[in-house]
Amino acid sequence: MQIISIIVPIYNVEKYLPQCLDSIINQTYKNLEIILIDDGSTDNSGKICDKYKLLDNRIIVIHKSNGGLSDARNTGIKIATGDYISFVDADDFIDENMYTILFQKINTTNADIIWYNHYNYQSSNEISKSSIFVQEKQYLLPKDNYKFQYDLLNKYHLIGYCWNKLYKKSIFNSILFPYNRKCEDGFILISLLNKAENIICIPNFLYYYRNTPNSLSKDTVSYKFKLDFIESRLIRAIDFASLSPNTKSANILLYRAYKYALKFIINNPNKNYNLIYFYNHLKSLLFTNLSLRRKISIILNLIKYHHKINKF
Repeated sequence: MQIISIIVPIYNVEKYLPQCLDSIINQTYKNLEIILIDDGSTDNSGKICDKYKLLDNRIIVIHKSNGGLSDARNTGIKIATGDYISFVDADDFIDENMYTILFQKINTTNADIIWYNHYNYQSSNEISKSSIFVQEKQYLLPKDNYKFQYDLLNKYHLIGYCWNKLYKKSIFNSILFPYNRKCEDGFILISLLNKAENIICIPNFLYYYRNTPNSLSKDTVSYKFKLDFIESRLIRAIDFASLSPNTKSANILLYRAYKYALKFIINNPNKNYNLIYFYNHLKSLLFTNLSLRRKISIILNLIKYHHKINKF
């Protein structure tokens, strides 16, 4: 029976951690490797990890200095020995049958990636469904490239969460999360999908995502988050364009990503903002078959940005 490695990055979540760990150790599928990465917690999270390790010999605990969410996940990836990898954030929890359902899909499809729905959890009385997949779909690549690229953009909206997927471990060979970045999932989404030959999307709701603003993964308001969100959006657009070169949908995605980025930096002028990324990749937009009007609008926004920034 194949081993699933579950990587749980942990930082100051003592309030929610027991529910998370209980939902993992009580899974109906038992062949698990549970990797808890205590990322320099200053509350009782580390002690809770050690307590659970004594209760379950499938648990591995790593205590490390604080390096952020990406660093914690990467630490788990490097020591994982399972055939498949799954991520669970420490303030979230999962359905008790999640890995039984996923393992059944592995047996019947030999999928490289299995993608599933999740709940948005506020409290036991306030749970809503985030329904990305309404029916099961299988994509055998490269045969189904066009269908998958269309659905990825128009139905799944390039949603980059890493915790709503089960990955064959080999998918992460040579790929790690970018260090010290917010929106870290989005930076590597297309790279991971591009390494898969068999992707299954299922309509099951298996993951409970809790909205806790102070956790490692839930910062959505800081200036750094906004900058990293912009860059991850650009990378997804550029990577998607490499999958589907010079198609209308890919080019429109590039245009919208650049337009959003330029609008942000125009409204938030900052002399220290590094535009090298934009200069290096702007040609990926300008050399597409986008309309001249759209290309000019991007150039005018860039000129507008320079005019505004030079006043400071």
